[in-house]
Amino acid sequence: KVYQKDRGWNFIKPDGEILRPDIWFSEVNYFRPDGFADVRKGNRWNLIKTDGKLLRDDIWFDEIGSSFREGFTSIYRDDKGWNLINTDGKILRDDIWFLKPISFDDGVAKVYVSFRGFNFIKSNGKFLRDDIWFKDAEDFNLYKDQLVGLYEFNNIE
Repeated sequence: KVYQKDRGWNFIKPDGEILRPDIWFSEVNYFRPDGFADVRKGNRWNLIKTDGKLLRDDIWFDEIGSSFREGFTSIYRDDKGWNLINTDGKILRDDIWFLKPISFDDGVAKVYVSFRGFNFIKSNGKFLRDDIWFKDAEDFNLYKDQLVGLYEFNNIE
């Protein structure tokens, strides 16, 4: 990491080249084992790869997860809520944002949507059940050897 007065923070390569000379950041964190580093510009966050590419050039986030789990990390936007983004910058479901942070365990994550309730979403963006939303749900990974049907759910409707 390097800092330059009146410009901000950036990264320097072993050959002395600045990683992103076109963008200087308010804050940068070290590169993580997954090959990304958190970068902040103003009040918004993004992830940068070791090749200098941002995870998303067009969107910055109010919060971003600390690591990728099963290929995704959580993202938060004040104007939308929580979602997941993969290492290629694709948002899991840009049409639906969630009220709580989420992460996958064995390809499934518990989600909550206002006025609908709880459901489970798969890493392909599809819900386990589109036809039923639940008043409450346990984390899927708590009962890995049991069927989801063993939970006592109440349909919201």
